[in-house]
Amino acid sequence: MELRLRQEDKDVLDSGKKISLNDSSHGYVGGDFSTNPDDYVEVLIYDTNDSFLESSVADVDDYYFADGEIKLNTGTILRKLGYDRGRYVVKYNFLRKLAGSDETVLVDENGTIYTDFHRMDGGRLMSGTEHSDTAVNLFVKENKYFIQEISPSRTEVRVIPQNISDSRYLSDFFKVQTGMKKIEISSGVRFEVDAQGSSFAGDSLSLIFNENIPKQVIGGNVFLNGAFIESVVDLSPPDPSEARAEEIESGNESVFPRFIVSDNSSGRYKEGDRNLGYAYDYFKDLLETDNPSDSGIAYYDDDPKGLLTIKYIAMDPFNVPTYSFVSGQPASVTLRSISVKPQQTTFKYTWEISGYDRDDDSDPPDYDRVTLDDVTIDGVNDLKISGTDLKEITINLSSQNCRYGVKLTIERASDGIKESILIPCAIKVEE
Repeated sequence: MELRLRQEDKDVLDSGKKISLNDSSHGYVGGDFSTNPDDYVEVLIYDTNDSFLESSVADVDDYYFADGEIKLNTGTILRKLGYDRGRYVVKYNFLRKLAGSDETVLVDENGTIYTDFHRMDGGRLMSGTEHSDTAVNLFVKENKYFIQEISPSRTEVRVIPQNISDSRYLSDFFKVQTGMKKIEISSGVRFEVDAQGSSFAGDSLSLIFNENIPKQVIGGNVFLNGAFIESVVDLSPPDPSEARAEEIESGNESVFPRFIVSDNSSGRYKEGDRNLGYAYDYFKDLLETDNPSDSGIAYYDDDPKGLLTIKYIAMDPFNVPTYSFVSGQPASVTLRSISVKPQQTTFKYTWEISGYDRDDDSDPPDYDRVTLDDVTIDGVNDLKISGTDLKEITINLSSQNCRYGVKLTIERASDGIKESILIPCAIKVEE
């Protein structure tokens, strides 16, 4: 049956005001009818006693806009609906879809829409073009929203969506409630330049829109995403199959320390990600005074808790580069900076080695900080080394059951630049 607004509802909702769709202040409405792809003509058919028979939507080929008027091929519209002869009362509504449609959709019990279906004996609809054990029951829903409640003053109405899990359906429901809409324009706009080529698009302050621009943007504001971004530096962990091996020079003064395990001259590398991608992503935003939340990380109880006091990552969740232990034969490992820093500038690099040596002979096992008996840095008798543009160092791992942490600091005192990255379980040596 037909359900329409009663006259008293119309009296409340209709202010009697008219607007010009060509006025830029009303551009959000979407322009004149037939200029918007969401426009459609609804056909309502009654008998001569004004009893409602059916409704439908006219094909877009059966009407057109000319000289400010809508021209309808009324005979063709009725014949397509099966009305070849007789007397009928026909009403036409010129509408614009803002949310939902007159279509029906097939959904499962979770509201997911299906386009392929088959009909079982008895008329039950199920997913898939053919029956299978994975087919699920489908239900017909109108692609519409429900009026849940009308306020006593009849000035507000509460509309709710159905259980339809479709991005367009839910997005339209949200947008129809907002006074402002954001429309992404991927084409149809360019910066104005003169025909002689004496001006450049990068210097222009004028935009030219073509006829493909949605009418809704008329009277709105234009935002150029990233208009003030001069360069973008990708700091995400590299894909191990395409990992970078050198530093990146940026176009600004930003410094982002980063390092990898770049060489294994001892030949004792066993497994693990030498690009440290997962570990870097896990620890990069933590300060030395922070405590990671992972339950597999243990601390010294008598030391200030922080990254430097991490003694063991019991679960080793970071795919840590692992080396085998051979008594009396240190494993030589080269660490290389792949940091991001300004172009053609000189910085001081400081490398620090930390970590813990696990003694399994004790019960429970003891953990001792690594010393020069466990690891050495080529060129110094210390666990710390600094130097101008010291982008690479070699360390020698001498003990079994050790977890080594590496900290890299890049600084330029004259400009007050000092940035660090510490990965507390960057390398391990097993028995």
